[in-house]
Amino acid sequence: MRKELILIGLVLVSIVVVSAIGIFLSRRTNPTPSPTPNSGLTLTNQFLPEVNTQTNYPTEVGPDWETYENTKYGYSIKYPPFWATIINVTPTSGKETLETATSLDIFDSAAQKSYPDGVMTIQYLSTAPSSPASFSRSEITLNGLKVQKFAGTEDNLHIEIYLIPSGDDVIEIEFRYLPEDAIVQTFTAMLQTFQPTK
Repeated sequence: MRKELILIGLVLVSIVVVSAIGIFLSRRTNPTPSPTPNSGLTLTNQFLPEVNTQTNYPTEVGPDWETYENTKYGYSIKYPPFWATIINVTPTSGKETLETATSLDIFDSAAQKSYPDGVMTIQYLSTAPSSPASFSRSEITLNGLKVQKFAGTEDNLHIEIYLIPSGDDVIEIEFRYLPEDAIVQTFTAMLQTFQPTK
């Protein structure tokens, strides 16, 4: 009888020891977070800027759209809020400001798109560029201006190029986007806001 009690005691002690080891190990791999000052604020609210997760691209110009105006080359165009404008690096771009940029990109910086897989590039050119022979060519009227349009596919991206006369020179607007991407609706709405300012 005494041996049976000792055996039962050993079994119970073994269970307690194994349980204690299990609890200790689980707390080491999943520690309980210690309270911190400002624990009422989340990390996102405290340290990260608010990001607009735009997924539906606007099909028409809204009252909150921004206006980009190029004072050197004499044109303006509107773009949605939360989008970005940046100067493209060229040999002379170091002396340019955004308002006098020879070439710039406008793109959706908020929707986490893969830039440049959805970008509008605007550049001022002294001569009209030649477009790939595989691109279709047509002529459209844009705000009273006769504009050449080229469209095609290159590197799995759909490309539309618009050549807008500006005196003896040309302003080229190019869209690059993934085929079937709704962002083209926004680019089309943006194009309709293009205005010469000189």
